[in-house]
Amino acid sequence: MDEKIIKKWRSKLADLLEQARTSAEATDFDARLELADELQHFIMENPPSIPEQPETAEFEEMDKIARSVHDGLLLTAINERLAIIASQTAEFAGLTKKIKSQTDANEKAANSLRFEKTQRVLASVTETVVAIKDLAQVVENQTGSEEEMAALAKQLAKTLAALQDLRSLAEEVV
Repeated sequence: MDEKIIKKWRSKLADLLEQARTSAEATDFDARLELADELQHFIMENPPSIPEQPETAEFEEMDKIARSVHDGLLLTAINERLAIIASQTAEFAGLTKKIKSQTDANEKAANSLRFEKTQRVLASVTETVVAIKDLAQVVENQTGSEEEMAALAKQLAKTLAALQDLRSLAEEVV
């Protein structure tokens, strides 16, 4: 085989190897993929080794080198992408934990608010019960004097107010 052809392919591989060295130092994923494609084209276009021409055995060796560099570029690119994905996954896990923590805090606050309303309703019910008992006591002890009637009216007003408060609180809770 003509020595010029071998030199041409040797020179082309040397250029590709230099590009691969530069690409390995850079972080441009697309450039690495493009160079990997060029190496693959080199392997496909490189003349085959012919047993009757021992000098062509060099073509097979060039293919092995190109294939090794090709695989190395792709593995490096893949490893970088995996590292980015792993980092993003860890960040996502932290965000999920933060959201869950905030959700739990919000739920506790909501429960606390509901509990406060329930306590206010219960206090109002208690006041209503006490007012009704007081009214019952006054009615039982009623002898008919004006002062007692005024006290009865006062107790009735107090009972009515307590019942209205109870109704208002119950509406808020619902």
